[in-house]
Amino acid sequence: FIFLGDWRSTLIPILAVPVSLIGAFFVIQFFGISINLVTLFALVLAIGIVVDDAIVVVEAVHAKFEEFPHITPYQAVKKVLGEISGAIIAITAVMVSVFVPISFMSGPVGTFYRQFSITMASSIVISALIALTLTPVLCAMLLKNNHGKEVKKNLLTKSLDSFNRVFDKMTGKYVSLLKSIVSRRWLTFGVLIAFCAGTFFVNKILPSGFIPSEDQGTIYAIIQTPPGSTLETTNQVSQRLQKICEHVDGVESVSSLAGYEIMTEGRGSNAGTCLINLKEWSDRKHTVTEIMEELEEKTKGLGAKIEFFEPPAIPGFGSSGGFSMRLLDKSTTVDYKDFDKINKKFMEDLGKRKELTGLFTFFAANYPQYELEIDNQLAMQKGVSIGKAMENLDILIGSTYEQGFIK
Repeated sequence: FIFLGDWRSTLIPILAVPVSLIGAFFVIQFFGISINLVTLFALVLAIGIVVDDAIVVVEAVHAKFEEFPHITPYQAVKKVLGEISGAIIAITAVMVSVFVPISFMSGPVGTFYRQFSITMASSIVISALIALTLTPVLCAMLLKNNHGKEVKKNLLTKSLDSFNRVFDKMTGKYVSLLKSIVSRRWLTFGVLIAFCAGTFFVNKILPSGFIPSEDQGTIYAIIQTPPGSTLETTNQVSQRLQKICEHVDGVESVSSLAGYEIMTEGRGSNAGTCLINLKEWSDRKHTVTEIMEELEEKTKGLGAKIEFFEPPAIPGFGSSGGFSMRLLDKSTTVDYKDFDKINKKFMEDLGKRKELTGLFTFFAANYPQYELEIDNQLAMQKGVSIGKAMENLDILIGSTYEQGFIK
């Protein structure tokens, strides 16, 4: 409105934006995507692109009004569509080609940004369709060719004229500066190289990460007592850990559970979990990282392996902050002790890196075990198969874990 001074021209983009976004909602529902923070963020960004297509058509029609003072809105729209239709389609194709490949990415990044890319791409495509269909119709119905006609002056029109005069002066200065820069090609090329080099070095210096950890006021502690430890021993360690945490400055409450490990949702007599709630940020002097370092120092003599970690930055996206890796034994041997040595060496090498902390592994090759020798001949005489015997033994003394679901 400020640049064109016409409320009719302002009304057309206002009508085009909600139509495009409503159309994007249908596409989101088709792909089974809900309205969440990711899709809302994509819609906020899409509004700028959606409104831009409508503005391009409206400004092109006004340009025809200035070029042909006696042309009708319908004729102006007809000329405009013949000139800018290809440009709108090309721009849409380029922008969609940027967002669509993101939806095919694998791993956590692909899972996180798939909803974002689908929402953006659908909004852009529908915006182009609206710009080629609804917007021209609205221009032909609502716009009037008042160029070359006298307009009554009032306070609003005088203010708009003053703004346009100042803007025209700024545009003239910009054009003059642009001409002087274009004439000095080597200088322009040197500045471009300097900016590219600066961008490269800044990306190397600044820290980066997909989802950085945040101080959420909560710390998880997983407890691993020596293999074969009883549940009573693990419970004693968890109680001692709870008492230590309660005396740490900044801790508000502590709860512990023996026999359950929250990282992999596994169960065992030598596993335990401790949930540490911190005080409000304004009521404590130390950050969550400093409190974790203090807890690691005070819990070294508990006779168990205790690891502290923060919850994931996004609830449901992983079980903790940081990252995890898996070792795969591709050798033909089945010696777990040799693999345990490799695993320990790998953990030692990781511990030498200053940027890594809180390293832990769940692999252990020294669990107490029983070796059963089955008398195949006697089992056949009793009519019991080996598979059935193993199944019954598993039910009697073992347990199974199928899957964990996030509600």
